[in-house]
Amino acid sequence: MAVASAEPAEVEQPAEAEEAEEEDLVAAEALSFEAKLLKEAIARSQLSTQEEKAPEVERVRWSKVREKLRPTQSALGYDWCFYKLKNFTSEAAAQRYMDSKARPASRPAAPTAGADFPPLAQPVPYVQRGKNKYVVDHHHTLAALELFCKSTETDLYVTMERIRQFDKSEQNSLTDEAFWGVMEGKGWAFLRDENYNRSSVTDLPLDFALSSFRNDIYRSMGGFARVYEVLKRGKELDDMLFFEFRWGCAFFSPFFGN
Repeated sequence: MAVASAEPAEVEQPAEAEEAEEEDLVAAEALSFEAKLLKEAIARSQLSTQEEKAPEVERVRWSKVREKLRPTQSALGYDWCFYKLKNFTSEAAAQRYMDSKARPASRPAAPTAGADFPPLAQPVPYVQRGKNKYVVDHHHTLAALELFCKSTETDLYVTMERIRQFDKSEQNSLTDEAFWGVMEGKGWAFLRDENYNRSSVTDLPLDFALSSFRNDIYRSMGGFARVYEVLKRGKELDDMLFFEFRWGCAFFSPFFGN
């Protein structure tokens, strides 16, 4: 008598096991998606960092660039500017001063651009918006340079460093208010007058003639305090920006209660 072969019966998995498998699958897919997003985010941040850390450095004649430069502060310490003029006793001495200031360690080395390019020059950092170049540091040095070049009819080289550029797509959607919001938020502008009251962007000079700026005597005090090691400034760009102005405000406040 033939015996029918029985097919193996399917073993039903408990409902809990099926749910666990589905949860594991969903979790794996979610992890894969999150990993993809993380990878894309890292790539974007690396691209952004590379763009920010690859500034354009150029050495140009003062006469070629001065009309495009815009100050980002309305006041200077006149006495501090006059103090800097001790480095401008002759054309050769002035050029050496502009070329041989020590570069902060936080900044990348200047690219080689010929035998006459000063490898240790400390660039003047600026933010570009359209044709204008908004200077974020070395206002006193440039005011002293302007005084010297005007009075002696000379034309020195200055090393410029673009640290940020707003491209066309950004410019189309960037209002003046938003632009200056970014500048102040980054610490690239100091919108205070000589009495440390809030000032408007309309008060900013359009050139680096010393007479275009207000005289902040407390800013000069901050500079001399640093030179004579009463104050010590950090080496990072963020530490240096408007360092003496911040101390100038501290000097000013006890006398006038601001």
